[in-house]
Amino acid sequence: MTPLYTLIRPALGIAGASLLLMAACQANPDDTKPSSKTTSDNGNTGSPQVNSIETVITDMSRVNDMALAGVPSGPGWATGPGHVVMGNDPRGSRTPGWWTPANRRYKSKDYWTTVLPWFVVFDGVGHEASNTRVQIRNLKVFVKRRSDGQWALVGSSVQVSGELYPKHLQGDATRKPDERSESDGSTSVKAPGGNLAYHGWCCGKLTIDAPDVAAVFVTLQARLIPDRADRPDDRQQARLLIQIGADYYPDRSTPVSAFAPASYNPGVGVSRAKRVTDTWSAFNFATIDVGVQDPGGAAISVAEFRSAPPPLE
Repeated sequence: MTPLYTLIRPALGIAGASLLLMAACQANPDDTKPSSKTTSDNGNTGSPQVNSIETVITDMSRVNDMALAGVPSGPGWATGPGHVVMGNDPRGSRTPGWWTPANRRYKSKDYWTTVLPWFVVFDGVGHEASNTRVQIRNLKVFVKRRSDGQWALVGSSVQVSGELYPKHLQGDATRKPDERSESDGSTSVKAPGGNLAYHGWCCGKLTIDAPDVAAVFVTLQARLIPDRADRPDDRQQARLLIQIGADYYPDRSTPVSAFAPASYNPGVGVSRAKRVTDTWSAFNFATIDVGVQDPGGAAISVAEFRSAPPPLE
């Protein structure tokens, strides 16, 4: 399915795309933690917790685990650490100076009322595995409310979907990926290599109470699995990485073309690129005051994040 929205940003270079709604997507704007249904459906009930506060912080503060194959080293996202862009202030006036749409309304103090979570799977330099897939589950986006200090789960899906983009992540010339549904309802994808990267998402544009946004947290879990059981397991030769982030939009109906001549969305921000291994690991983006603030939208402190973290699995 071709993504409905495509964006490019020169500073971060991350393309965002929206699939309006998937059947597996669950939006929970009033929940402060995953519902029992989400927990029981995600294939993770009874499994050891893989995420932690320290993992979230390092996902934003450290540089990428390795060089991304075929990606120039100039853009900040190509080397890391994580970037906070619009951060916790979803208004056009918080967009960075390099983002220059002709319609100045998009640079105003008007609030942007939706958020879209996304991630990218890159192959790293030295990736040689041909019988390895990346299994991905439980993509979730939380918003911390200013009004009561609670974390609200605004979107969640066991399953993800995506398209193959050129690694410069520009334009809308996408290709169909090698996706597979796994027995637990999660999705696995075969990294294409060459000049392509897998760009995935869930849930479409999710409505938020923009003035009440105190922080944003996006997370998923991933691991390496064999592609075919009848072929040698070459996961040890895999060099695959995931970056994760989110975008604000003025509303559900605003397309990226409205930002012309800018053909990209500046974004809430993006994490570093972290290597995927053969055990479940969490990959996180959070609007905290580490990494690069570009320009940064009232990011919360690490101390505040530690004292009142979002639900972690």
